[in-house]
Amino acid sequence: MTTRRDRRRQQASTGTETIEAAVLRATEELLGKQALDEIAVADILAGSGASRTSFYFYFESKDAVAAALLRHIAHDFRAAMALWVGESDQPRLDALRDAVRETVRIWRRHRGVLRAAYEAPPHSSEIGRVWESILDGYVTVAAGHIETERAAGRAPAGPDPATLARILIGANNQAFYHHVMTGETDDGFVDALAHVWAAGIYGHPGGVPGS
Repeated sequence: MTTRRDRRRQQASTGTETIEAAVLRATEELLGKQALDEIAVADILAGSGASRTSFYFYFESKDAVAAALLRHIAHDFRAAMALWVGESDQPRLDALRDAVRETVRIWRRHRGVLRAAYEAPPHSSEIGRVWESILDGYVTVAAGHIETERAAGRAPAGPDPATLARILIGANNQAFYHHVMTGETDDGFVDALAHVWAAGIYGHPGGVPGS
């Protein structure tokens, strides 16, 4: 059944792009050049071709647009994490490297949105709350996988998995932000961060021998 919102999406379009998609695109383009607090709704309207009425039909604020972009990016992050937590015959360090390398690509591709998420107050802005929720979800996934690796004998007993995962995810968040903002090359960064994870979870950088 076609809903009223679906009909509005179909009717309110600019060329082949819906108004909602145009607003998301324009906002991400602006975030590639400016901080979120420097962008006005009028700037988004100019870049998207949307009317003010159409904008507020889909979004309550520019912060809500940024949060929507972040939710889309979260799907890419989950796919990157799956390179490590998914079933694989790869050595653990190689799997971690692949996951880190793909995450760097996502940060570079969506640099402006992720910068806004990192810099946002975690409890007083929508994008900040969404980012905190996403990070909490990754902590849960990582902690569960640490438990799985220990149960399978691929990782030794160690600190509480949830605490270890929270420390590693927190370090990731800061490390990716500073790495991407400085524009340094990726190879050394990927190797170093993968080693940090391998050492923290498996006891040494190469992971469990034979894994």
